[in-house]
Amino acid sequence: MKRFLAVLAASAAAMISVSADAAPITYTFTGNFLGTLNGNPFDVFAEFTGLGNTDDVQTNGFSNYLQLNSLTALSGGVTYTITDPTWFYINPFGYAGLEFGAFDDSSYFSGQSDSLLGYDGISNVGVTPIDYFSGINAPFSTDMGPVVITGASNGTFSAAVSGAVPEPATWAMMIAGFGMTGAALRRRQTVKVSFAG
Repeated sequence: MKRFLAVLAASAAAMISVSADAAPITYTFTGNFLGTLNGNPFDVFAEFTGLGNTDDVQTNGFSNYLQLNSLTALSGGVTYTITDPTWFYINPFGYAGLEFGAFDDSSYFSGQSDSLLGYDGISNVGVTPIDYFSGINAPFSTDMGPVVITGASNGTFSAAVSGAVPEPATWAMMIAGFGMTGAALRRRQTVKVSFAG
């Protein structure tokens, strides 16, 4: 039994020292957007969906940025693929947004919610109403032509981590629990039954 507990303790210590793997994350912004597509004005409801990996987050100033692997916009049953490099960003003041093209704050839109204060940018967030930043300037390229967003309202934001690996401490607790269950089963006393003959 002592040998079993020593192995269990060593396994738990090893698990705690290993970091969790990255996981895919999906960011979703919705709202009513104003702007132009190929120079033609639009006023539409759209949903922006960006895909990234939680281990790609980087800090710039007081904001966290994560370069997206892909970003699409769905509006009126049509899906637009954004062809410029894009980033999701979050700052400690509860502003979350998308930045397009160069990593220089020249083209972006963002929304704010007190519910996002202190959000790290790589955790789950349920659908949260946001107030879009009033000074939006967001020109970017899509497979349907150039878009410029000049305004937005009635926004929501959400983030969903998929296939996340449990934290090392969770693994250690699970292993310890299985070990204790096994030890308890082994120590169970057996009852001998004899029949009078």
